[in-house]
Amino acid sequence: MLVQGFGNQLPHLLVPSKAADPPDEYDPALYDLGRAVLLVGGVEAGLQPSFIALMNKSLWGNLGCSADYIAEMTYAAAAAFVRNGMIGSFPRPAITGRYLLGILYVIYRSSQRYLREGRPLIEGLRAWFARTYPIAPAVSVPAFPDYGSTLWLQAVKDGPGIKVTLETSSSIPKAIAPATIIRVMADKGMPFERTLGELSAPWKLAKLDLSGGPHALTCEVVSGGSPSYFTKAAVHEVPGAPSLLVAPVTIAPPAITTPESTSLAQLASTLAGGEWGELVSENINESLKDPQSQNTRLRFHFCNSAPWNPVTKGIDFVGMDHGGRPALCRFRSEPNAWDNFVPCIGSHGYQHTVVNPNNGDLYQIIHGDDPATGRVSGINQWDGQKFGPVTRTPEPLSQLIANAGVWWDGEVVGGGAQGAFVFYSGNTGSIHLWNPLTRGWRSIPGALPGQRGQYQNVCAYSKAFNCLVYGGGGVFAGVNPVNRQVWRMSADLTRTRMPDAPHPVGIYSGMNMVADPDGGICFLGFGEHWKLDPGGAGTWKRLPTPPVGMLYPNDHAAVLSCATPYGVVYITGVNVGGVPTCRMWLRKSG
Repeated sequence: MLVQGFGNQLPHLLVPSKAADPPDEYDPALYDLGRAVLLVGGVEAGLQPSFIALMNKSLWGNLGCSADYIAEMTYAAAAAFVRNGMIGSFPRPAITGRYLLGILYVIYRSSQRYLREGRPLIEGLRAWFARTYPIAPAVSVPAFPDYGSTLWLQAVKDGPGIKVTLETSSSIPKAIAPATIIRVMADKGMPFERTLGELSAPWKLAKLDLSGGPHALTCEVVSGGSPSYFTKAAVHEVPGAPSLLVAPVTIAPPAITTPESTSLAQLASTLAGGEWGELVSENINESLKDPQSQNTRLRFHFCNSAPWNPVTKGIDFVGMDHGGRPALCRFRSEPNAWDNFVPCIGSHGYQHTVVNPNNGDLYQIIHGDDPATGRVSGINQWDGQKFGPVTRTPEPLSQLIANAGVWWDGEVVGGGAQGAFVFYSGNTGSIHLWNPLTRGWRSIPGALPGQRGQYQNVCAYSKAFNCLVYGGGGVFAGVNPVNRQVWRMSADLTRTRMPDAPHPVGIYSGMNMVADPDGGICFLGFGEHWKLDPGGAGTWKRLPTPPVGMLYPNDHAAVLSCATPYGVVYITGVNVGGVPTCRMWLRKSG
């Protein structure tokens, strides 16, 4: 028997009815019509988007949408699900009549439910449909395009080069819009060295510089089309080109967790803008405690902010307390749990962990070379097991405590298509931008005039305003003349001093700084909560006092913040009698 599911690639070879059932009269015209509307488009073929991005020719979807999933619904629920766009965001209310019946017929006949129930399932569908929708006159079935089409793109390397074949995700090829841009990524080694290029009409890549040795090649549509158009990338040598030894790579759409299903999203859905809620997560105390440390025994005692990873839907940071062991601490909003990775190179968290939101790559600012552990001063990248060196910083990391990092996720002078890694030095008041595509640095010396030797400085990136907000810091002895100064750097690298903060800003002894999704920058400390609007000359607004139980970094509690899509997450912790108690809060954006 062949049934829809992981093992079935031929759903049009239908399952016979059960022995007790009378023969089922298979309707090939209705089946082919429904399949055409699913895979080519409807109401008239091609006039509305097909479901090819959600469901392939086998009625199985890489995004989790399948005939079996839909067929377990009632007839009414299945019809509504299809007309609402399935799990996509584009509704198709015009699909009705015979077109809708054809889709439902294909789905139910190709399901395991049909194997269980047989003919009564189809008879019930027809009877329900006749009562609910008017049946349009029979129409001719749209002709399928040629199944054998492929798209050939040429990637040139200094004259000799490689030829890239992109194959469509189903046997029904799609027309490629002129505005389509396809990114080619060639990865080598671990941690990998990535070479990128982009192809567009007339489908020639000016240059793709590849070093010798094996590469893993992937391709993705970055604009003008759906990533599901292309599922395979293969490389063919062009005469005279060096051997790249690249095997065919299957490109599947990324696993998608709908935002509404994650723990943070569910909490956010219960809150109004500006409202607070506590998220109770698993293993938080065990993962964030630092049992070998001397003070709070919490790994985020000296932290400002941790990055949100949009790929894993979670939070990542490296931290430790005095005398403890550094660990990579990780929260995943699905399944709403914490863990940590030990051993791991690093130090106090400060603001040294940075995520590239374009691909989820995880980086850490590392201070000091240690051949015994492989520790190399500079920017290091996580390979799944350890951090390894990527690049040295433009100025020496003489004081790890005086450096902050964040990702500039937008256009900026010195950045590229993926923005830039921001390295902000409190030693010199300089800012350095690292482009991950070209691996080049752009330095802006004296970005905060008068800042010299201040540690625990902080920064935040506002995506809504596409700017960097930075400043603050502490001092070991004497007075810090800039500890309340806050500055804005725009995409053209011009700097503007904002009105001074209401209190000192910085890690542990100052206000915590973090970006809010609405573009404002939140500051927490000294029993108060403030927001800076970084537009124009900058304006400050005091927010309502956080809920009882919320802690503040200057109360010698451990406080860590994270900018998430739903608002700012604050993680607080205290240690009483050797027992760590950590809590996780969300202030919904607004």
